[in-house]
Amino acid sequence: GIEVSKADTAFSVEDQDFAAGSYVVRLDQPYSRAADMLLDTQFYNPNDTRPYDDVGWTHGPLYNVETVRIEDTEILDVPMRRLDELVTAPGGVHATAPGSPQAFVVNYNADNNLAAFRFAHPDLVIDAAEESFSLEGSEFSAGSFIIRASSNNSDLASVLDDAGERYGFTALTAASAPDVSTHRLEVPRVAVMHTWQSTQTEGWLRVGLDEYGIPYDYISVHEARDNPHLRERYDVIVFGPSSGDALSIMRGVTGADPMPWKRTELTPNLGHMDETDDMRGGLGLEGVLHLANFVEQGGVLVTLANSASLPIHFGLAEGVSIKSTPTLWARGGVFKTHMTDSSSPIGYGYDGDLGVYFNTAPVFQLGGGGGGRFGRRPTAATGPAEPGDTTSRGSGRGTADERDIIQGRPRDMGQAAVEEYQRKRREEGESEPRPAAPVSPVRTVFRFAPKPADLLISGGLQNGRELANAPALVDVSLGEGHVVMFSFNPFWRGQTLGSYALLFNTLMHYNNLDAGLEVEETMEDS
Repeated sequence: GIEVSKADTAFSVEDQDFAAGSYVVRLDQPYSRAADMLLDTQFYNPNDTRPYDDVGWTHGPLYNVETVRIEDTEILDVPMRRLDELVTAPGGVHATAPGSPQAFVVNYNADNNLAAFRFAHPDLVIDAAEESFSLEGSEFSAGSFIIRASSNNSDLASVLDDAGERYGFTALTAASAPDVSTHRLEVPRVAVMHTWQSTQTEGWLRVGLDEYGIPYDYISVHEARDNPHLRERYDVIVFGPSSGDALSIMRGVTGADPMPWKRTELTPNLGHMDETDDMRGGLGLEGVLHLANFVEQGGVLVTLANSASLPIHFGLAEGVSIKSTPTLWARGGVFKTHMTDSSSPIGYGYDGDLGVYFNTAPVFQLGGGGGGRFGRRPTAATGPAEPGDTTSRGSGRGTADERDIIQGRPRDMGQAAVEEYQRKRREEGESEPRPAAPVSPVRTVFRFAPKPADLLISGGLQNGRELANAPALVDVSLGEGHVVMFSFNPFWRGQTLGSYALLFNTLMHYNNLDAGLEVEETMEDS
């Protein structure tokens, strides 16, 4: 029921410029409160009544879409029309020169529909650009699709024109293929692995894959335990959110008697996705070994959120550990991350900051040892509030300034003195030769915002220093393959569409995740 309008002309309001065609969600409409709840930010005081789970839910950042709240009622006078039809992106083949094109080029912008297109057309031979480039006056980002006429069927133009209209992309014709480094964009054999302990949270991963037509086999940890030849069958195994305890994943369901999960006359709704005569037992040490061999032989293991405990505990992700965060309070909400390795194929199509859904743990750190558990609920003993905390304010909405100012304290909380100290340390260190750093198997693609005050987009936060600058998405080499670990959940309740493409990129580029390795990340652990 929420009304959406589209601006007829470019306009300026509150010292901000907006192009013609910008979408406007007016708040002088019957469903304004619904729109406000979905698009505005929330702030939750950890000392208020204990929440069920999520305390922040703001669709703009979660969809990777820029949204701006305008208070000036002048915007209501901007010429605009209310949209009655479903909004779809135009697409098809756009010819830029006469004659038969030698290639078609599709700009890659992390649109989930581009992954849907690729998987819907597995027979198309598609290359991916490893760096940005210009063509016919247009700019193309790293990851852009290059589809050569010589490598595909003669009806390529017709196929792309139909697909472009359906999936909302434009394929630009080119007299010759762009002169840029590329690798083949393959269609992997994917498995989604589940435990028999819980599948509810992991179910949202399946919803997202199904929605965009990404094919996969649904297997249990028992199949990984019993199959020593996983690499012969799969290229990527995705382990959805499960348990923060690796030993629990290994042991699985316990009990004295068999526990079947099957479709029968008495239980006709069970067993549609997977079934077993006995749910007892988990991955086991055999399964851990089979997964390790799978990766070493060139496979890619992906873990979402707390399932990272498995590869970290059993040594499949050397160089990454889970940090203990006893005072961090970061219940389900939207937090800011920053891309630190723009050359990694996992980050293709993204630029700069990305709002992600994160709920308390795990918090990664490079090096070190030991596995952390979920942070506890903070108490008054955890110390004074710090920039970014929502402890010092009432739950509800508020501006960024209200979040960052704590009455009676310096605005920067002593940050200027800290930065001056760090500057002097850097200058002193520049005069001393530094030993060459050893080559690390870890590639940090995204990190959480480096300053606690910048972390929270929507929700609640206390003692954010334990999360600030922590790796959020890492790619760890192991043998010929990779272990890719998300500390946040990119697939949650069908609403985190802006981070879906991070997994889709991992799938499409599974065989070329080392592309761009010569570029070093721009931030280090503090």
